[in-house]
Amino acid sequence: SRWQVALSFFGDMPTMALRPDTISYNAAIQACGSSRRWSAMLSLLAEGLARGVDADLHSYGLLLTECEQRGLAEHEMHLLKRVLLRITAGNSSTEELLPLLPLRSERSCSQDFLG
Repeated sequence: SRWQVALSFFGDMPTMALRPDTISYNAAIQACGSSRRWSAMLSLLAEGLARGVDADLHSYGLLLTECEQRGLAEHEMHLLKRVLLRITAGNSSTEELLPLLPLRSERSCSQDFLG
């Protein structure tokens, strides 16, 4: 399937003298998202962060949606903190965050997190 091809190509990038960047991480995360492979999505985000490469807010939105749908409040909280860190570091604006907030449900951790 598409997500397996994307991960295979992504894994082969170093052998082709290509360095994974935000665009390649986002593509791999989004390919996994379209196949509902939430654990692969979270692993890719963690790997990218460990290598100093962050995803964009669209990928964070996909990850937040998956976590919310699966009831993964701890992961959801961690992702929201990452998004807020991006904003406070000047890498994103609060306007970019707003489309992510309607994804929150009454049962999610957003009430605890935001106040």
